[in-house]
Amino acid sequence: MLLFGNSIFTYIYTWQFFTVLKRNFLTKKINPKTKSTMKRSFLILILFASTSFVFGQNQETEAEIRRLEQMEVKAILEKDSITLLKLWDKDYVVNAPDNKINFAGNTTLDRPVLTRSRSSLIRNTEAIIIQDHTVFSMGNETVVPTDPSQPVVKRRYTNIWMKKEGMWKLVARHANIICP
Repeated sequence: MLLFGNSIFTYIYTWQFFTVLKRNFLTKKINPKTKSTMKRSFLILILFASTSFVFGQNQETEAEIRRLEQMEVKAILEKDSITLLKLWDKDYVVNAPDNKINFAGNTTLDRPVLTRSRSSLIRNTEAIIIQDHTVFSMGNETVVPTDPSQPVVKRRYTNIWMKKEGMWKLVARHANIICP
């Protein structure tokens, strides 16, 4: 029976720990060697359990960030400033592809991203790196302007998310155009 994780090592140590524990309770004798083995087995079991727990948390965080990334894309296309206010930190900073740094204004309407018309924005998240309460999301984007005379823009991006007051907020972004 697996209690923690899904590795064969966890299974072996769980089995070993409970076998020794059962044997000692039935005989009511615990010699020093068995005590040492039990302690070691228990510590190894805890180690595997904690790594399985952290791995599970990282998967949940990654899924949440991927969902928020797509929510932001949808809000940008729909110019939904209410959703963007929920996603963006009050001090959100963007190092934009037009070689300008855009600092937080009074509202999301101050942002250049909402002044440009797009027929589509496709964001492909390639990697998510989780460091405590900070997440780095990296990938590529394809922006198709509504004006057919404007070129399709392909770019690389890095978004930085931080957990603030229990919610993930986009605090910084860098995007650059990929040269043809």
